[in-house]
Amino acid sequence: MQSKIQITANMKMADIVHMNHNYLHVINRFCIPLGFGDQSIDEVCQKAKLPTDLFLTICNINSLQKSSLSDVDYPKYAEKLVLFLQNSHNYYRKIKIPEIKKALVSLAKYYNENTEKALAHFFNEYSSEVKKHLLYEENVMFPYILNLCKNIKQKTPKEQSEIHHQNIEDKLTDLKNIIIKYMSMPEHDMQKIDLLDKLFHFQEDLDTHTLIEDLILSPIVKCLEKENRV
Repeated sequence: MQSKIQITANMKMADIVHMNHNYLHVINRFCIPLGFGDQSIDEVCQKAKLPTDLFLTICNINSLQKSSLSDVDYPKYAEKLVLFLQNSHNYYRKIKIPEIKKALVSLAKYYNENTEKALAHFFNEYSSEVKKHLLYEENVMFPYILNLCKNIKQKTPKEQSEIHHQNIEDKLTDLKNIIIKYMSMPEHDMQKIDLLDKLFHFQEDLDTHTLIEDLILSPIVKCLEKENRV
């Protein structure tokens, strides 16, 4: 059972992992290596040159707790957030999407050619939308934000994130519905549940990713734009 306790700076970093294993991803995406002993969150963050309140805010968003940033150094926080989000993208691209594809291929072989083709089609549509969104952020939004941190004048890019998020959600719903509604053969239900579990967990991660962008990154970017008078 995952904890929804508010995370604070004086807690031991190792303890919060036992409270909610999703914090492992937060730790990893900030490039903090495991092996931090009994150090507190604040001690680990200081050693990693990471603003402690930024780390706490993202942890608390992961556990659906309210949190806020104070005394924000906008360029420093923006650069750390871009690093965090880029590392999230790397995890999705290298680990999660191939893992889901492997589970889907393993399941599809037990069904007829039409079902196999339908699964492949909807998975390809889904993964294509995810990758399109990741590339948009990496090629457009992240460079824009990092240039803002350097006071480089530039045009504000056209926002496409909401369109991408909706397309991803729609494609995922299509894929899940095929498995839930139309794939019989009860002897393979455990494999179907395993695949659905991977899809739901990936969607939760993507939803948290979006929340981090909306609740933390976007306000910081607006402040940077105001300072740069973009």
